[in-house]
Amino acid sequence: MPVETTRKYVNQLSPRDRLLVRFVNRRRPGSIAELIAFSIVYRSKIDKSWRTLRRYDNAHGPPHVHLYDWNGETSNTSLGTQKDSSRVFNQALEELKRNYEKVREWYNASRRKYEQR
Repeated sequence: MPVETTRKYVNQLSPRDRLLVRFVNRRRPGSIAELIAFSIVYRSKIDKSWRTLRRYDNAHGPPHVHLYDWNGETSNTSLGTQKDSSRVFNQALEELKRNYEKVREWYNASRRKYEQR
């Protein structure tokens, strides 16, 4: 009988940047664990409020990324098939750890775009 394990943790990148990580593994006796569900949410404290800047997940289908802008609009991009979930999870986690400051800069640039209107 397969056993599912859910894990959640916060990866503090800086005093104002953090990743909220959640994943579910399924393990069948005698086999390695399989990643069946995940989400990685990058949040940053901007103007005294926590804002979601980016989210990777495989809810409702294959893995994808949600890119948020200052106005709350989002664009979604597919990142492969359901079988790619483990690879996408690991790559997304590493990318955000390395590039979170650039993601925040992009988000703040979208703020300036809306303020100029």
